[in-house]
Amino acid sequence: MLSSTSTVSVLGKRNTSNAITNKQLTVATEDVLLLVQKLQSSLELEVIFTHLLDHIRSLVPGCRLLYSLPESNINLPIGGPVLKHQCFYQLKAEQEQLGEIRISNSSKLTDYELSMVELCLSHLLYPLRNALLYREAIRNARQDALTGVGNRFAFSRNFEREQRLAQRYHQDLSLLVIDIDYFKRINDKYGHLAGDEVLKSVAECLKSVMRQTDMIFRYGGEEFTAILTKTDREGALVIAERIRKEVEKLTVTISGNDIKATVSVGIGSLKEAKDSQALFNQADDNLYLAKRGGRNQVR
Repeated sequence: MLSSTSTVSVLGKRNTSNAITNKQLTVATEDVLLLVQKLQSSLELEVIFTHLLDHIRSLVPGCRLLYSLPESNINLPIGGPVLKHQCFYQLKAEQEQLGEIRISNSSKLTDYELSMVELCLSHLLYPLRNALLYREAIRNARQDALTGVGNRFAFSRNFEREQRLAQRYHQDLSLLVIDIDYFKRINDKYGHLAGDEVLKSVAECLKSVMRQTDMIFRYGGEEFTAILTKTDREGALVIAERIRKEVEKLTVTISGNDIKATVSVGIGSLKEAKDSQALFNQADDNLYLAKRGGRNQVR
């Protein structure tokens, strides 16, 4: 019985000739050619799996799909929650693990239905691998390689979008510009490798104290930015002070040297700015005031 604990590898390793007649296979192959075209028409995972499920539902109405790839933090349900009767497929192309797909239905799938599902999945592998490579390339293009937070390109894209959304829906939006104080001194005294470790430690500190809805980026050099959605200036001040205090507690030990760091933070609020450039300038100007005021402070 195909149940919630059933596991079937890709193509099932079953004798599919017993489940599909030659005539059925001819018809199925013609339909699958159309599916292949759809699977190759996009590099977006959700689009690919939606096409796949639409095709499988023409054979097994009402079934659902769940794709997961834990190492990439992907858990993508398509069509609704998982149902009682399930079959699992480990996806692999040329020894490369591509994750797991789970097809579920309210009733047990017949051998013919399983064979049709497996026929569809056999054409999924390379479009899926291409989509995963594309996803990784996009992620790398938007991520700072050293610190793991978003890069300047990602900041620009997200900042423009969040500013437009905030204005359209009359919501608060704040921006933090965060700069590590006397960072050049750290590089000069301890070396650039030590400076890199300080940058990574500060980035981790930022991620640990900020909310899940906040977006953090390395803007360049020793400067970071943080987009705070639905947050007014008072709320941004609370978060900025939390950042300042936590960074002040940091100690980075390199080659027996204990290195301390502090940050200065400038705040910008959309209520006081007409557009994204004015908002950034406001935060940047406040950062300059924090620097002039003695550093290790929020303005």
